[in-house]
Amino acid sequence: MTQAVEETFKQRNTKLSNRFAIYQDEFKYNENKQIQWKAFLRRQISNIDLTFPVCIDKINEFIEPLFLSSNKRSWDPEIRKWM
Repeated sequence: MTQAVEETFKQRNTKLSNRFAIYQDEFKYNENKQIQWKAFLRRQISNIDLTFPVCIDKINEFIEPLFLSSNKRSWDPEIRKWM
């Protein structure tokens, strides 16, 4: 999974360290991002009631543990945690 994230950033010519910008309140609470998020949810015909800041927090919880440990970990979808 870590390799997939790294490759995605590489293909987009983006530094991996730039990922931290999305976790900042300035990004999470940006009015334009809120509008884009709501439009995205409408296009998906989704009943998801998830705010943009909560979505970003969930991305953080999922992605960052990959970079905090050199140990191989596996995702448990039932409890939504890395094990």
